[in-house]
Amino acid sequence: MPHAAGLYYETHGSAAAPPLLLSSGLGGSASYWAPNIAALAERYHVIAYDHRGTGRSDRALPETVSVEDFAADMLTLLDTLGVARATIVGHAAGGVAALALAQALQARAARVGFDWPAVEPVLAKVMEEVGEVQASDDEAQRFAELGDLLLSVVNWARHLKVDAEAALRVAAVRFRARFELVEQAARELGRLPSEMTLAELDALWDQAKVAHELAGSTALGDQVPTPAADAH
Repeated sequence: MPHAAGLYYETHGSAAAPPLLLSSGLGGSASYWAPNIAALAERYHVIAYDHRGTGRSDRALPETVSVEDFAADMLTLLDTLGVARATIVGHAAGGVAALALAQALQARAARVGFDWPAVEPVLAKVMEEVGEVQASDDEAQRFAELGDLLLSVVNWARHLKVDAEAALRVAAVRFRARFELVEQAARELGRLPSEMTLAELDALWDQAKVAHELAGSTALGDQVPTPAADAH
């Protein structure tokens, strides 16, 4: 079985095709992507792997695993396979790790001068990728183009000196807090959210946003993190 730095991996599709790295969630394996691989392999050189301490990988699992560990493993795998550029798609924690990896890769490229000189062309690239997602005419192409779009957004965040992973985590916490207020308001009306119209839910959402802001975002879980240093 093929291994790279203690990580089991498998490849599908032509080696001449654009590389696509798939990362499953915590404790996941390459098998998670089995329903998608055949379609993706028609267009891409698909790389899937088992996380450390999982399945066929023999790399030891540390006591605690961070998003940065996920990203480091993906970077090690790509380096070992000699892949300089790849589209990366992740599921659950693997998706969050993909954000961390995207930041690390772009910081690495910037250190050798491969970077936009200003933020304007970065934003233009984001809009270009949006167009490519909209123009996608099949599932596999849409899947990969969306990955490229996310990579571009992460690069935009880096130019704005925003930690993309931390920003997404805070946004998710904020959404959860506000939606819990929506559910609470629905209960107070004697209603179930699933029985309400979109207009009714949207009105409750607007009320929840106001309540969230009045209560103070920090009290409901929002914390603006200190920007992380560039990964090496």
